[in-house]
Amino acid sequence: MEIRHLKYMVAVTDEGQFHRAAKRLHIVPPALSQNIRQLEEEIGTPLFKRTTRHLELTSAGRIFYEQALGVLRQLESMPHDALRAAAGTTGTITLGFTETAVFGPFREIMRRFHLIYPRVRIVTRECSPSSLFERLNDGTIDIACSEECVLNAHQDAVRLPAINVVVALHQTHPLANETTPLPLAQLEGESFILPTQNSNWSVYEMLARALAAAGVTPRQEYGVDSAISGIALVAGGLGVCLVPGFTPSLHKEVVYRTVLPRLRLTPQIVWMKSNRSPAVANFVSLAQKRRGHGRAVAARP
Repeated sequence: MEIRHLKYMVAVTDEGQFHRAAKRLHIVPPALSQNIRQLEEEIGTPLFKRTTRHLELTSAGRIFYEQALGVLRQLESMPHDALRAAAGTTGTITLGFTETAVFGPFREIMRRFHLIYPRVRIVTRECSPSSLFERLNDGTIDIACSEECVLNAHQDAVRLPAINVVVALHQTHPLANETTPLPLAQLEGESFILPTQNSNWSVYEMLARALAAAGVTPRQEYGVDSAISGIALVAGGLGVCLVPGFTPSLHKEVVYRTVLPRLRLTPQIVWMKSNRSPAVANFVSLAQKRRGHGRAVAARP
């Protein structure tokens, strides 16, 4: 069975007779009739009831006609679909992010991408910091977003606008009533809820350095994979936690204060250099514009 057989069958059905269909197809009627008989022999059943006045589809012919129309329409759209895929305007992109990162500038990039490329299906995966880069490396996700990422030689990244760090305190904490920035040194002796240590996620090291520079030796009671989990523990009165300033206030028991010296987290979107997806390239381009320049962060060797 060839494509021409489908075109011939559809033309005969549409025109209702071989003569008009042959004229439409620019072939002679006997050749058209022979091709239809070849098609029927290959299928093993008649597609038309032939009379001296007109042609009528058999039940098998009606099914074949509908399916042939679908195949021909799909064939017609294939070049256009391929061009759209090459331009990154169709397809699928899988985005992975930590529980907190999705509340930052990454959310706006996702929104704009969806508006500009509505034909691209966005699949989202919320991951722990430890699994986020495992999924990126094995190709389960196309792009990862997290704060303070540590890259390897196979990855590229774009830094997003930095996020201010605030300290989350239980509302009954003695330091919760002030509204001025809180010097980190005043947190000496507090029970800290800190991010877990992870080779791909350096938030712990960044905060530990800042506390050490302020002369604070944190008494770490709990380790968490996200700021939201940390806030939940603060709400339970288990300690204090340094979190991104955009973190939503999920608990009325929690008070936020800015800190001195100012601390900032740098979220990044990260992708594998080997990923040549045009949709990924379009997403990266939007992130670069959001950042305000087009220079990607060099990967660490």
